[in-house]
Amino acid sequence: MSGKRRKYTPEFREQAARPVIETARPMAHVAAEIGVGEQMLGRWVRLARAADDAGNTGAVLDADERAELERLRRENAELRLDREFLKKAAFFVSEQNRYGVIAEFLGEDSVVGNSLRTEAPTGSGFAPAGVNCVGVTMHGTSAPEQRAVV
Repeated sequence: MSGKRRKYTPEFREQAARPVIETARPMAHVAAEIGVGEQMLGRWVRLARAADDAGNTGAVLDADERAELERLRRENAELRLDREFLKKAAFFVSEQNRYGVIAEFLGEDSVVGNSLRTEAPTGSGFAPAGVNCVGVTMHGTSAPEQRAVV
């Protein structure tokens, strides 16, 4: 037996397996050239082939690619937050319209049954049919001197 057990870096293992994989040289010849055992080289070749089949080429990203990847990940996270906010906002607005919460801001005289009566001219572009915008601000408070599009 030899005394100590040698440790090899992953880069060395990959470089040792490449000639066998790319040139189809016999493992015995390559193992003898680099001074490792044939079975150990065979194990490295098997692991390298499995990594190549899985799509893991072991390529390391350079600084520019890594910076762009981080930027894209931040942008993706921000877009996901925006999407979640917009989904909640759309649900909130649809629920307000569904249950007539807007009628509370318009006053009880604007409500006819379960529908809203409009005072804005139809087709004016200021209010959809059935919505009274008189006295409603963007914050939902009543202010007769201000008019806002709902």
